[in-house]
Amino acid sequence: MPLIHEWIHLAAPLLNNMAIVILCAYIFSHSSLHTGITEGWKSRRHLIILIIIASALGIYGTLNSIPVLDVRTNIRNLGPIIGGLLGGPAVGGISGAVAGVHRYFVGGKTALPCSLAAIAAGLLAGYLYNRNNKKFIGLTRAVVLTVFIEAFHSVLILLFHEDKKLAIASQTITMPVRMLVEGAGIALFSFIIEDIVRNRKIREKKQKVEQELQIARTIQMTLVPTLFPPQPDWPRVALYGTIEPAREVSGDFFDFFPLGPDKICFSVGDVSDKGVPASLFMAVTKTLIKAKSELHASPSEILNRVNNELCENNDSLMFVTIFCGIYDITTGDLQYCNAGHNPPFILTGERKVISLPEKCGMALGVMKDSSFVTKSTLLHRDDMLLVYTDGFTEAQNVAGEMLGEDEAINIIRLHGTADVKETVEGITEEVKKYQRGINQYDDITLLALKAL
Repeated sequence: MPLIHEWIHLAAPLLNNMAIVILCAYIFSHSSLHTGITEGWKSRRHLIILIIIASALGIYGTLNSIPVLDVRTNIRNLGPIIGGLLGGPAVGGISGAVAGVHRYFVGGKTALPCSLAAIAAGLLAGYLYNRNNKKFIGLTRAVVLTVFIEAFHSVLILLFHEDKKLAIASQTITMPVRMLVEGAGIALFSFIIEDIVRNRKIREKKQKVEQELQIARTIQMTLVPTLFPPQPDWPRVALYGTIEPAREVSGDFFDFFPLGPDKICFSVGDVSDKGVPASLFMAVTKTLIKAKSELHASPSEILNRVNNELCENNDSLMFVTIFCGIYDITTGDLQYCNAGHNPPFILTGERKVISLPEKCGMALGVMKDSSFVTKSTLLHRDDMLLVYTDGFTEAQNVAGEMLGEDEAINIIRLHGTADVKETVEGITEEVKKYQRGINQYDDITLLALKAL
């Protein structure tokens, strides 16, 4: 029992000295020094700072020694160990030498073994750092190293001490406590260092993913039209569209292309999912629509062909709602097929907003050989067709309230002009104002068509 009391009595002040280790860990994690841990010590200035900190920690340990019999125990070796584990043999050796020389001139019966232990601690820690490809060796091995150094320290004291009986008595008291306290200290320090390394890896992976998603977004945006009109001899119709992705990549799309000299085929789609899977499904769908379109094909025939292709090997069970239309610029006739999509709006020349509510079939990719029908309506001169995805009408404000069709109609009436670009941009800006203060939940796509 008296020995346990001695251990407890000795552990308390040594644990108080551990505050400096926590301070050092804080400095490493909140300064430019942490880049040396994750990227290597490329700066001589940083290496010098590391030597100064490790040496100061060793000197601090000596100055705050606790007397036990004829020796003084402390946490001196932590400084050189930390220096070696973070900077290699040079840093560990120099900091160990500084701490050791200081200890030697302090004097006492154990001056020489304690000095040698400090130097050995820095060199051995640095050697392990080099063996680990100049990287931190990890919490477990750092603790094992520290315990070994303290055992070696005690062996040196026993070898050099003149009174072996007194040396054994002092080391019986101090060695277990030094092992425990310094092991706990290096464990705490190692935990913070490993957390720095782990966070660095997470940031690198995140940056890589963000870069790849940015590339994917750039590629995806090249799949949708960006020129309005796309060519000088474009038929006498104005079109303008935009996509506002909720994430880096979108599951929405729009497209348009001529079918002969007087007809234009256009489509707007919304894939069931978001993110990368939706963007891939979107790219496939958009490509299929163009590939399956023929001069005399109706919108329902086009979507029927696309649907059957999408249903093949659709293990992910994704689907896409689509509004597909073919507009005849000579007659104003609009043939369309709404496959589970939101009903488009028509802004008339008299500033009225009407919708095309008829559904012509279910979403694509759900069931092979589904039935689709073609509907038709007439677009008069100055009429503007607005096709959108549900991100428009289901946009939410800070109160969690959806925009809704009634408010969407008001916005269209408010911002509808004779120019398709001004109309689409005005509507989009109004929706952004409505969503201000929260993250956009869903992709928002608008496509406007107007005969000239």
